[in-house]
Amino acid sequence: MAEREEFGVRVVDVIGAFDILDWANAVEGRDSAMLRAEVLSENQLQIEHAMQRAVEGQYGWCEDCERQIPGERLKVWPEATRCVECQRRYELSAGS
Repeated sequence: MAEREEFGVRVVDVIGAFDILDWANAVEGRDSAMLRAEVLSENQLQIEHAMQRAVEGQYGWCEDCERQIPGERLKVWPEATRCVECQRRYELSAGS
């Protein structure tokens, strides 16, 4: 039995026990867990940002255009700090 690490996944070679599909499943599981952790971290930061805006008396107001964020948007996404239009622009600019 031999151990090695490939792409951040510990691989134990046992004849016939660890084929390429097992390896792919291990890598996919690791990647999925990393993605979930990243999304949760981003959500936590957004919630903290919205809470800070509430402390400052700015909750419910778009941080970009300074217009009031519609109540329906806040019901669906209470941590929103931008109106839909400004959020769309922000995401487009962050992606480029």
